[in-house]
Amino acid sequence: MNWKRTTAALGTTALAWGMFAGPAHSATTATTAVPPTPATQVALPPVTTTTPASARNLASDHLTVGIRDQLLTTGRLSWTPTSGIPFDSDYQYISGPGPGTPQDMKPATILAFAKGSAAEGQLPVASYFRMDGNTWGLARNPAACQGSCTLGDAAKRNLDHLNDPAFMQQYLLGLVATFQALDAGYKGQFVLHVEPDLSGYGQMLSNDRARCAEDCIDSAPLDSPTAVRAAVSSAHLTGLGDYPDTMQGFFLAVAHLRDLYAPRVSLGYHVSGWATANVYRKTGIDKTTNDINQGTVPVDATVLGARVAAFAAADGAARSLPAGLPGPATTPYDLLFNDILDHDAGYAAAGGNTHYWWDTENIDLPNFARWESYLGTITSRTGLPATLWQIPLGNTVYSVENNTYGHYQDNRVQYLFDHLREVQAAGVTGLIFGAGNGDSTYQFDRLLDVTDNSRIVCTTLGSHSQKLLCPSRTASSTDDDGGYFRERATAYFAAPLPS
Repeated sequence: MNWKRTTAALGTTALAWGMFAGPAHSATTATTAVPPTPATQVALPPVTTTTPASARNLASDHLTVGIRDQLLTTGRLSWTPTSGIPFDSDYQYISGPGPGTPQDMKPATILAFAKGSAAEGQLPVASYFRMDGNTWGLARNPAACQGSCTLGDAAKRNLDHLNDPAFMQQYLLGLVATFQALDAGYKGQFVLHVEPDLSGYGQMLSNDRARCAEDCIDSAPLDSPTAVRAAVSSAHLTGLGDYPDTMQGFFLAVAHLRDLYAPRVSLGYHVSGWATANVYRKTGIDKTTNDINQGTVPVDATVLGARVAAFAAADGAARSLPAGLPGPATTPYDLLFNDILDHDAGYAAAGGNTHYWWDTENIDLPNFARWESYLGTITSRTGLPATLWQIPLGNTVYSVENNTYGHYQDNRVQYLFDHLREVQAAGVTGLIFGAGNGDSTYQFDRLLDVTDNSRIVCTTLGSHSQKLLCPSRTASSTDDDGGYFRERATAYFAAPLPS
C-alpha cells in the first residue's frame, strides 16, 4: 500500500512555520474595490524535472484514515509518532499574510512537512490556502480588496485577489517555487489540496452577479467557471499566455504548472456543499435553499451534485476532461476534497445555529444521507475519488465534551466510523480528521487543562426523534475529546475496510 510505504531522506531545516487554520466564512459586509494592479512581464524558471506523471500513485488497499497533527519546527509530527496508530495521512494548512511577502510561507516549509510526514509513513497533504492573504510582494502593497472586506466577505475577497494581476503573479511564482522544491528535495507521494473553498466561492458568485460585480463577466453563462475573472494570462508570466483570464484558466494553469515542475505531486480539487447556495453563507442560522451542509429546505441533491460536477470538470477536475478546454493540454486533477463542517456542531449551536447538527436518523434536514447522495453524484460524474477533509473531532460519548472551549460536541466521528461502507459507496476513499479552528475539539491534550468530567451536557440535537443524549463515559485520558478518536482510530486500523 503506497501511502504507508513512502519514505524520504530527511534533512534539518530551520523554519518559521506559516501554517494555521484556513479562512473563516464570515457574513457579507460592504467592500471597497480598487482597480487591479498591472503586472510586469516575468519569465517562468526553466523546467528541470525528469519525473513522469506516472510516478503519481495514491492507491491503497483500504479506506484510508488520516489526521491533522501539530508540527515541530523541524517539520516532524508531534502527536502521531507517540499515538501508536498507523495513520495513512496527515494534513496541514499552508497559509500566511500573502504571496511574496517577507513573512509568508516558504517552499522549504512545505518540503520539511513532506519529509516529516513521510518519516512516519504518512502521506503529506497540504491544504494550500493562499488566495485569502491580503498583501502581496516585497512592498507589502494592499491587494484589490481593502477596508471592511478584509474582515467580512471572504468569498468576494478571494475573487478580488484572483482577479488582481500583481497578486496573481506573486501567487503563481510561489506555486512554481513550491513545485520545484518538492520535485528537487522529495521523492515520495504528496497531495496539494488547491485552494479549499475557492471553487465554491466562484460557483456561488457566478450565480450572483450583483455581488460578484467586477469579478464576473456579464456575458458569460451562469454556473460556470468561465464567468469568474482571474488574472492568468494578465499575470504576465511566460508560458501562461494561452490560458484565459477566468477561474477555469486558473485551475487549468495550476495543473499545467504541476505537470511542468512536479509531475509526482497529486492535485486535489475542492467541492463544497454550499457551492450552489442561493444566498451567501452566514454566521447565523441559514435556511437558504441549495445548501447541502446546513440548508433545511428539501432539495434534489443529485441535481445540485451534477451542477458542481460540471463546474469541476470545466476546471480540469474529471478523469475524462471535456473537449475544447483552453490552453496547453494538462493531466487532470487527481482527487476531490469535501468538507462537511469547519467547526464542531456544538460550537455552532452555542452561537445560535443548530443546523450544523446533522440528523443521524436521516429524516430531518440537513442529514448524512442527503450529503452522501450529493457527493456520490459528484464522484460518479467526475470519475474522481473523494477525500473527506477537516472532519470535526467532537463526540457525545465522553462527559469531558461539555460544550466549552476546546471541548465541543459533534456526532460526525461517531456516524462516519459507524457507517464506513455507506460513506465508501459515495465514492469516498479517504477520511482526514482535524479541527478547523482553535475553538474546536482536538484529539490530543492541546489545551493542557484539567480533565473535567463533572459537567454532563445532554442534547436532543442530531436526531429526528429528539432522544435525550447524555455523555455516559468518564474520561481517564487527558485528550481534549476524552480519548474517543484515539479509540475509534485504533479499532479501525485493527481491521481496516478494504478498498
